[in-house]
Amino acid sequence: MNNKAIDYINNSFLKPLISMKVKEISFNGDKLFYKDFNGVNKKYDEEIPLKEIDTFVREIINFTDNEINKNNPFLNFNIENFLFYIIHYSVCSRNNQNFNFKIKIYPEMLDYDLNNIETKCLNLIKSYLTNKNSLLICGENESGKKEFLKFIISQLPLNSELVILEREKKMFFSNDLLDKFNLRFWTIDDNKINSSKSLLEEARKLTPDRLIFNDISLNDVEFLINCSLSGINIIGTFSSKDGINTYDKLARLILLNNSNMKYSEALIGAFNSFKLIITLKRIDGLSKIYSLVTNYKEKIYEIYKYSEKYRSIPKGLLNLLSVDDSGKEKIKEEWVK
Repeated sequence: MNNKAIDYINNSFLKPLISMKVKEISFNGDKLFYKDFNGVNKKYDEEIPLKEIDTFVREIINFTDNEINKNNPFLNFNIENFLFYIIHYSVCSRNNQNFNFKIKIYPEMLDYDLNNIETKCLNLIKSYLTNKNSLLICGENESGKKEFLKFIISQLPLNSELVILEREKKMFFSNDLLDKFNLRFWTIDDNKINSSKSLLEEARKLTPDRLIFNDISLNDVEFLINCSLSGINIIGTFSSKDGINTYDKLARLILLNNSNMKYSEALIGAFNSFKLIITLKRIDGLSKIYSLVTNYKEKIYEIYKYSEKYRSIPKGLLNLLSVDDSGKEKIKEEWVK
């Protein structure tokens, strides 16, 4: 933990913005802007001397022992829950004496507004997870995937062994949650020995209770599905705006890295790996479950869509729920045709 850097940030000219609990702060070499949690960009009205901003950037670079120059003009790194993107002024065509930067701020809290989730959806998801099934959380950028993933993690059993994979550190936990689980945080760097493939292989050897994969990319899909099929329970986030078409997207991404496989084989692998896909969408500024998708006997079923009636649950999904007979009857009653 870089306590000096955190203290410096929290007592800098950014302090009023941080206290507003904004999502992002950016500087284009001339003006400061920020983004609130509804995704609205706003210009910061307070005038900050450019020299003070320049000093701030240089101090942050020094605190983290990083280097930025004409030959290495792009820099990104974490300081706790602050993710910095800094651009050297040599590549900026305007105001080319000032660093540009963007700071993303990730809250440590894991609370999720349960009012955003319909009770019937929540009951189904909890029962599905209790039976140690793999789950995929989808949505477009800014749809709330990471926040919902944190909520799902907070619902897992006490002392669960979790391996969390990320390319950029975005999963920040409160001390209460850190104490609740046996956590391992692994950072992926595809240009080094800790590539996603090598870390997934190590995770498979380790056999954790859950493998948490934030922001699954093209190169991860095939090996991740192989991990799931080999018995590793996965909860991951994936950029896809339509739950129904996600299985097709997963299959086609597998084929990009494995030309020897047939499409039908790749699709069955996706079907068998993720029996439940949640798609999130921002509606009136709030992140909500937009759809729940499952598959049974190689057919895709959208069993829930926002603002529409629930559909009946295929027998294949019902068999995966970890509830007794009376509990299954209750869930069947909740989910109507």
